Amino acid sequence: MKIEGDADFISIRRHPRGLPLYHGQYRARLAQIATCLQTLPCLQLNANYIGGVSVRERIYQGKCTAQAVTGNLKQSNSISHPQQILTPSH
Repeated sequence: MKIEGDADFISIRRHPRGLPLYHGQYRARLAQIATCLQTLPCLQLNANYIGGVSVRERIYQGKCTAQAVTGNLKQSNSISHPQQILTPSH
């Protein structure tokens, strides 16, 4: 291979709690969170422990959350009384 030069020293440190661990009561907790969210239909939750931590999954989950928010806004605009939007002057 005719490699010349000194070898590089590489150190890999992994944080033991850096990523969520999907074990134990994980599914039960997700079910409990979903039940609580059903009582607050305009509240949207997006977190890396729901659905996975990959960049692709985060983009997908963000898109789903944005669609849910716009759907809630469309619903609230169709109600007979307009929704008050708070601005910094309120």
